[in-house]
Amino acid sequence: MLSNTNNAATKSGTCYNAKYGINKLQYSVNTASLATAFNVKERVLLGTADHNALLHALQNSESLLVFQPDLDFLYASFFTVPWYQATAQVVICTEIKTLEQHLITEYQSGNLDLINFYIDMPYYEQHLFAAYQLLRELVQNTNGKTNYVEKQLQSVSRCFTNSKQARYLVSTTPVLTEPVCIIGNGPSLDLHLTFLRENRQGLILISCGTALITLQRHGLVPDFHVDLERGIDTLERLQQLPRNYLKQINLISPLDQHPQICKLFQTALLVTLAGQECRSELEYNLAPKQLLALHYAYYTVTNLAVDLALTIGCQNLFLIGIDFGFKYLTAHHAKASDYFTSQGTEIYDFELAHGAAYKVEANFGGHCLTVPPFDAARKLMSERIKLASTQKVYNCNDGAKIEGAIALTKPQITIQTEAVAAALNTINNLFIKPKAFSTASSSHHYIEDSIKLVEQMLALSAKGAQISLQQQVAIKRQILEKTKLNQQHTCYQLFNGALRYIEMVTATLHYFALPTTRFDTVRQAWLNYLAHCLLQLKRESQKSAAPSH
Repeated sequence: MLSNTNNAATKSGTCYNAKYGINKLQYSVNTASLATAFNVKERVLLGTADHNALLHALQNSESLLVFQPDLDFLYASFFTVPWYQATAQVVICTEIKTLEQHLITEYQSGNLDLINFYIDMPYYEQHLFAAYQLLRELVQNTNGKTNYVEKQLQSVSRCFTNSKQARYLVSTTPVLTEPVCIIGNGPSLDLHLTFLRENRQGLILISCGTALITLQRHGLVPDFHVDLERGIDTLERLQQLPRNYLKQINLISPLDQHPQICKLFQTALLVTLAGQECRSELEYNLAPKQLLALHYAYYTVTNLAVDLALTIGCQNLFLIGIDFGFKYLTAHHAKASDYFTSQGTEIYDFELAHGAAYKVEANFGGHCLTVPPFDAARKLMSERIKLASTQKVYNCNDGAKIEGAIALTKPQITIQTEAVAAALNTINNLFIKPKAFSTASSSHHYIEDSIKLVEQMLALSAKGAQISLQQQVAIKRQILEKTKLNQQHTCYQLFNGALRYIEMVTATLHYFALPTTRFDTVRQAWLNYLAHCLLQLKRESQKSAAPSH
């Protein structure tokens, strides 16, 4: 099975295609993708058991990354495939985390551009498919899937709106020995609800995502609620809970959380995720303090909670309902969660939605089932825990084993109510409120900078056939890179993803010397998109200039 990750163009452009009718653009990309299988600049080969596919990859790639977790297959290929015939620079990885880190490092250093890029999976195997899903998501994200202009503009706008009411995590080094329970919505939560009720006063309780609904249904009020999702669906889910219930809880969430979600809780305590560019604007108003960035706060909200707790110095973490696995296909979350009806049946087919289930080592011995997203999150959490060698993390779940965490059937604590109250106060004080924004910041000057940038790009595009499309895109990249040199980080954040997308499309079309008409289609689509962005920015400028009520 061959799959070109540049089909990220198809995904990220679905809404845009409907608006501007550029189906020909999609056709051009997909047609070029088929040819890409034969000779590519950058390729990842998943699995070495198909020796013909391996030889083909060695002979038809400029840069080749080989992933094979089964060492027997890898060793066998050394005797049957002439690796010495490789025309590519070859790197071999045997662990998915190493594969991911290598790809990210090479991309960030500029050694890989992830544009003329191909993921080659010649046969199906569960671990290889999990790697395929992870890599596809990673490459699509670099090429505009999640960082297109409209989404980034929304994110930056939310950051500024939240700054009027929120507090922010800054660099600090406390030591907190009180027990901290991080609550996920996995099936093991059902096993600990009685313990949580009986020992509530002696615990710092942190709920994660949909676990809040389960806790509320069992009469438990957490001290903090962590949410990674920032969409309207999350707002609507939280609005179903009693208003006075939420007002007893502090929200912990990323900088660009939906402002209406922030208002539902007692206080919004916001954290910086690695790579969020709008932090520079906030840090100016937090000086001399600096925002503390979290680097392991994905793939699930529980990863964010664990990364945060370890970062702020919590010494004893108890993971409850963070299973990352399940005994049966229909027992993937707590019974009282919104994943099941009142009769106990699934709301939707969990395995169909999240990928084929497979076995992994269980926390208390034997095996359990998991799905690719859970497994990726589990491995990342393990990496984070291993960095905290002096802190203890207890896995109290009858789910998947988390390397580095101590298996424990039931939390063991000594209730010290006063100490817990003092610890809660310490945690709250780690988050500080920024100074009042300056006139330049309050007027959102980044919008005006962005408007000038788009107008410059549009003027360049208006030259039409005088400059080739590929030359236009290259010049626009130079223009955008200058915004970083001028400390216009937010402006860069807005447009980097969209420009990456058009770079990928034009590079693919140019690589296969497709007809001029295809380039004309892309040129017009890009021109329309820039005009659309300019309109959006001007609307945002009018909103920011309007007096607040």
